[in-house]
Parts: sequence; structure tokens; C-alpha cells
Amino acid sequence: GAAASIGRDKQARLVRAAALWLPELARRHWSGLTPPARFDAVVFDGGDPAWLRGAFWLP
Repeated sequence: GAAASIGRDKQARLVRAAALWLPELARRHWSGLTPPARFDAVVFDGGDPAWLRGAFWLP
């Protein structure tokens, strides 16, 4: 299904991008403390969209 399209390679690209931005956001908004980063996904398998909360997390 659609959720399977979010494989390890795609997750790794998203995590790398977040790792570049999170330190700056943490500096600006959270006193330099990086919060946990949860990645959600919305997938479509022909019907209604499905929201996958916590599809993966920043390690």
C-alpha cells in the first residue's frame, strides 16, 4: 500500500533534512533544547486519506 512507499531511503532523506533545521529551530524557540521529532504521514490508498501519526521518529 501507500504506507510502504515511505521506506528506509525516504525516511533517511527526511531525517537528514530535519537534522539540518532542528538545531536552528531549537535555538530560536526552545532555548537550544532539541525536542523529539515525530514524522507523521498522510497516505491515500484509493479511499479516504489515512493519517499515520508517528510513522517514524528522528533518532
